[in-house]
Amino acid sequence: MAGRILLVDDYKPWRERIGSELQSHREWQIVGEAADGLTAVQQAGALTPDLILLDISLPMLNGIEVARRILSANPDSRILFVTEHSDYDIAEAALTTGALGYILKSDASRELLPAMEATASGRRFVAVRLGGRGVERPQRPHDARHGVTFHSNDSSMVDDFVPFGAAALGGEHSFVVVLDASGRDELKQKLQARNIDVDRAIRQGRYLEFDSAAVLATFMVDGWPDERRFWNAGISMVMRAARGVKIEHPFVFVCGACAPVLLKQGRSAAALRVEQLWDELTSTFNCDTLCGYTIAADEQVDDEVIKKISATHSVVHPR
Repeated sequence: MAGRILLVDDYKPWRERIGSELQSHREWQIVGEAADGLTAVQQAGALTPDLILLDISLPMLNGIEVARRILSANPDSRILFVTEHSDYDIAEAALTTGALGYILKSDASRELLPAMEATASGRRFVAVRLGGRGVERPQRPHDARHGVTFHSNDSSMVDDFVPFGAAALGGEHSFVVVLDASGRDELKQKLQARNIDVDRAIRQGRYLEFDSAAVLATFMVDGWPDERRFWNAGISMVMRAARGVKIEHPFVFVCGACAPVLLKQGRSAAALRVEQLWDELTSTFNCDTLCGYTIAADEQVDDEVIKKISATHSVVHPR
């Protein structure tokens, strides 16, 4: 995928550098340039480019506000932030505008073209230095990008989460728990029984807990997951966890049961859609996930539903 580009940056030598680099890639055409935020908004409306390369520190109007205005006028606009701001809070604010990508100028030599191709195609791309999968694809510390396990009771499910969490915390990565109160308490106790210093991880911001029903409430609208709200919630959760990691190539491990709550409520189609969206998120970030479903012996769940849910995962752990 390629196309017409609007290049927005107040530093002329940078715009010239990008123009020079793209000369050998004839599929890309710079159709407009802007050195301030207001001009960028005007140019985006007049030119309707296929892709907007957008800096954050701009005169007149900062890049985050520029993105908000452009996307408000045209929600289909595809924006890739290219900036030197490596602060997680700034990256989160930028991505939750609805922009599809965020990379750092210092990494542009290896990430710019792949990021442009991804975002112009409607896919998301986040710099590897900010917890994104980027282009480097660092070795994962676990065997499943998006795994699922099925159990007959909650306690058995939590038992499967324990080694997953231990691998995360023991490797100085982050661990996110999305369960009901009893599940969160049980998991914490079992990790502590394995001499995992959960309190230290909490202080460092590497152990985060969320209530599954509360998380669902942030993006479910009329019984169906709203995609924009889902991405904003997911981006905020993952980036909040990643910022607590001090090692290179931070990974975020997530375990829990959001879609399973919907399945228990009889909303199988919504559960499947949540799993599909989360799979996209795990392809964007260094986020390894283990989903847990409990299906009691007396519960009636269509086998086809289980097959479809299993198909959205990269690994299925049989029980």
